[in-house]
Amino acid sequence: MTICIGALCSNEHNICDTVIVASDRMVTLGGFMEFEHDSPKITKITTNCMALIAGDALRGTKLVEELKSKVTDADDLKKIVQEASNAYVVCRDKQIDADIFKPRGFSKSEFYLTYQQKLLPQLSAQLDQFTVQFNYNVEMLIAGVDDSGGHIYTIVNPGGSPIHFNQLGYHAIGSGGIHAIQSLIGFKHSIGKKVEDTLFYVYASKRRAEVAPGVGKETDIYIIKRDNIIKVSEIDLQKLESIYTTYSHPLENTVFEEVKKISIFTTNATTETTTTGAN
Repeated sequence: MTICIGALCSNEHNICDTVIVASDRMVTLGGFMEFEHDSPKITKITTNCMALIAGDALRGTKLVEELKSKVTDADDLKKIVQEASNAYVVCRDKQIDADIFKPRGFSKSEFYLTYQQKLLPQLSAQLDQFTVQFNYNVEMLIAGVDDSGGHIYTIVNPGGSPIHFNQLGYHAIGSGGIHAIQSLIGFKHSIGKKVEDTLFYVYASKRRAEVAPGVGKETDIYIIKRDNIIKVSEIDLQKLESIYTTYSHPLENTVFEEVKKISIFTTNATTETTTTGAN
């Protein structure tokens, strides 16, 4: 129950070299307990890659920790994404073992190697069905920039097969995902949009997603470049809020001129590399 957004954008030479990501801070525990946490739920994986998690916060944290243990800054983005897919399968399998098989005195591997043929057919079929249908209840969005430009991937249950969203140019996960996607569609966002345009679109889409159940009011936004990650400051977020609450339909160029005036575009913020935590 959350919102995580990723959107691609291009520089003045029409080269896609940036990804902007945003999320709320609403944490879901046990499928029913929700609260806004102090820590961002966007995690820095490498100097040019971040992971965003929607769904069960504790399982999502385990997934991110598993991924971070497998990669380094030297790894390319495709490897990181594949490792994320593999980590999802590993974490899901461990949860299946803990929830379904361990209480019955054996493991998932033991079930398929030995017990499946020994148990009553009805019980074997039921355990197999539980395994196949088990929902890890975590969505992961991977955003990063490599030598070929910006990229957005998602990994969902049961893992193993990442989905690449570059052709669309954006994606969103979580309970507010459909609202954010509809917002970006309405803005006619595409991979060729400028950074300042995309920053406004992403901020506005996050705000619109707040109508969905379980989406928090707090906002974190990061701009991912090839060699660094920039955090949008609280002051800039306040300015974006002011622009968002006063802009008119249809969008006028003055909106983007106002966005270009915020400090992230007028100071040395572009040289800042930010490390985040996982939730």
